[in-house]
Amino acid sequence: MTRIHVYFVVMAALLISATAFSRVRPDSDPMAPSRSLDLFPQRIGDWAGREHPFDPEILEVLGADDYLNRSYRNAAGESLAFYLGFYRSQKRGDQIHSPLHCYPGSGWNPVVREVVPVMIGGAPIHINRLTIRKGDDKRLVAYWYQAQDKAMANEYGQRLHLVITAIRENRTDGSLVRVSMPFEEGQQEASWNTMTRFIQQIYPALADYLPQ
Repeated sequence: MTRIHVYFVVMAALLISATAFSRVRPDSDPMAPSRSLDLFPQRIGDWAGREHPFDPEILEVLGADDYLNRSYRNAAGESLAFYLGFYRSQKRGDQIHSPLHCYPGSGWNPVVREVVPVMIGGAPIHINRLTIRKGDDKRLVAYWYQAQDKAMANEYGQRLHLVITAIRENRTDGSLVRVSMPFEEGQQEASWNTMTRFIQQIYPALADYLPQ
């Protein structure tokens, strides 16, 4: 049996265990954000934020219990989009949707996906770097899953962490964090560096709003 087969066998066993666990153990109260995401700083360094509320139809599809959707512009005129969606519980009903599934439904074609490190306070977190296209429009996307104080790039790793945390602590809260930015031909790396600096600025603040 290959390592990949072993991994999926273990995942299946954990998912079955978690299903049985959720049926025999009473649910705890769903976790709430430490602070409302509406209070997340509008100004971050030289970045100024602007709210972009979702329509009710989009919110119903997302299923997030609290969310933040803003554009931020800096003094140099650069603009990017920042989304943070928080789920109080994923035991039943709504679960985090992977951007890899959502973007094609909106007409965006994922071209390149890779997992890259971003240094936060001297230690790396690993996030997804995604390049998407729609016609002549090109966009860089950085996204990861945040659960407690852990950042995860891999969707299956996030599911595994969800199962283990459900069994150990009877909690299944989690978040999706996404930063995106359009780029022109030849400016991809410069745009990514701008996004990386923004992520380094916002990441420490997440601990003040998401339950640890």
